[in-house]
Amino acid sequence: MNSQIALHRELSDHAIEVGEARDLALIHEPNSNLVIWSRLLPHGLDPLLQHLRTTRESLDMDWSGRELERIADNLRAFVRDPFYQTAIAWLSGDIIALAQRYTELTGVIHPRVRLERVQDGGCVLFHEDHMALRLLCTYAGPGMQWVANESVRREELGLRGRSVREANAAMVPDPRAIRSVPAGHVAVFKGAIHPHREVGALIHRSAPVSGPDEYRIRLCIDDTSGCSC
Repeated sequence: MNSQIALHRELSDHAIEVGEARDLALIHEPNSNLVIWSRLLPHGLDPLLQHLRTTRESLDMDWSGRELERIADNLRAFVRDPFYQTAIAWLSGDIIALAQRYTELTGVIHPRVRLERVQDGGCVLFHEDHMALRLLCTYAGPGMQWVANESVRREELGLRGRSVREANAAMVPDPRAIRSVPAGHVAVFKGAIHPHREVGALIHRSAPVSGPDEYRIRLCIDDTSGCSC
């Protein structure tokens, strides 16, 4: 089981860090667009995560509806070594629990659940998601980066013929304002079509990779056909 971290801390006037899964429901507050559940992953998970990061096989699993019942079987088929079976049981249980938590938060009965190994920088351009609500957990590797509203120039969103580096510098002039979600923590955040986004959608991006082997193992849960972060 993961250890709980006792806290309830404001990260900005629209983002909060909590120590219990139930407090992810604070995302429904009109003045909130990000809630991060801080938690510690079990140490016994480390060998499995390292295996998933280094295996030559491509990890890209995608479930929805009743397919969620096959998560454990799919992971066991992907990692056949019995040494990892206890960790697989924990990981599959955590994924299912987070999918259920997403359903409780959104009412989406059959969310899309995706577990993947990301081998590049992903969406390194700061952006807002065109969706209502998304849940992310980076089990290993650098997590999502986000910026508080007061540090973003929303009028500069988009490439607009600029390079990614130029656009990011225009949107977030001070790189010291960029914050990261630690591995293992769970982030729930609002997108551009959330009905209660009085403070705007969260501006975020994937953490830029620093080398060719900086892979991450990422879980993404939402109700759309895509996954970007």
